[in-house]
Amino acid sequence: MAGMGPPPKEAKHGRTPNLGSEVEPAGLEGVPAPDLPNPKKWLTATRDWWWAWADSPQSVAFQATDWGRLVALLPLVDGYNRLMSKAADDPRKLRAGKDVLSEIRQNESLLGATHLDRLRGRMPTGGTGARPEAVAGVVDAENVVKLFGGP
Repeated sequence: MAGMGPPPKEAKHGRTPNLGSEVEPAGLEGVPAPDLPNPKKWLTATRDWWWAWADSPQSVAFQATDWGRLVALLPLVDGYNRLMSKAADDPRKLRAGKDVLSEIRQNESLLGATHLDRLRGRMPTGGTGARPEAVAGVVDAENVVKLFGGP
């Protein structure tokens, strides 16, 4: 006995039509980047990491909690940099570094570290689609091997 009962609901597939591709938080002003705590305490690589975040396009929307997360990550990033600078021949240190790096990556992902993270979070990507004026330099493989203590 086909045709009995209520008609099926209309199928809604895909994105909600009234939702834009990028979500702008209403009325929220970003908090400026705080100064790097105890700058002399950190390795140069750690300071560079901090300033890369402070100068990043997504940081203009950061709130105090976002900056707090980065401050909390500072010891992990610095520990990772110190561990990797001494880990060339020690597999245990390399494994430990992998675990620390995965924690750093996960936290950075939540802050929109990569282009894909920003797309997932519907953050403005700020990209113009234009190619960069300068092309990245080519690295000689022999120099890389020497840098990491190879033959």
